[in-house]
This record gives sequence, C-alpha cells and structure tokens, in this order.
Amino acid sequence: MTGLNWHQRQELREMLTEAFSYDADRPYPQDTASEIVDSWLPVYYHDIRQGWIDAGYPEPEEGLEHARDLHHAMQIALFELGYEYASGLIRNADTHAEALEAVQAEGVPA
Repeated sequence: MTGLNWHQRQELREMLTEAFSYDADRPYPQDTASEIVDSWLPVYYHDIRQGWIDAGYPEPEEGLEHARDLHHAMQIALFELGYEYASGLIRNADTHAEALEAVQAEGVPA
C-alpha cells in the first residue's frame, strides 16, 4: 500500500503547525503547505530511497517526464503524497490561522 507512514505524517504535521503559527492573517495557506512539503523532501540519495520505501514505493502520478533520474522521480512521488496529505489537513482554509486550526484538529492516524 502506498502512502506516507506515521512518522512521515507526524513530521509534516509538526512542520505545518510551526509554519502556520506565524502571520495568522496571511492568505493562501496552500502555497505555504507546498513550500513546507518541498522543504520536507529528503535530498540525499540514501534518504530519498528510504523515504520512498517508507511510503510504500509510490510512483509519481504527474511530472515523471520531467524527472532527471530515478531519485528525482522518487522525490516527485514523495512530494505528491506529502502535498496530498498536507492539503487534506488544511482543507479549504483561507488563512494561516484557519489552516493551523485544521491541522491541530486532526490527529495522526496510525
């Protein structure tokens, strides 16, 4: 089964919580979530492979034609899963304050 494991989801939730704690009235929390997921991605080959394995060997749904190599394809797949998880947490929030509330209201499923 493909999907972020508990530790990956927990790490993302913590990063999102910290980011949304600042500038409560800032709009477009989806943009901030994208930046957080991008910074969450591993950069070293070993870490990329391990994150990819931990997530269940996901394949990118889009952007595969832009992958520079196999590790970049793995990063694309991890980004897609991470952004899907993050955007699912913040739902339709319009501000950082609303996104923070949404993230804090959700527990990390096992």
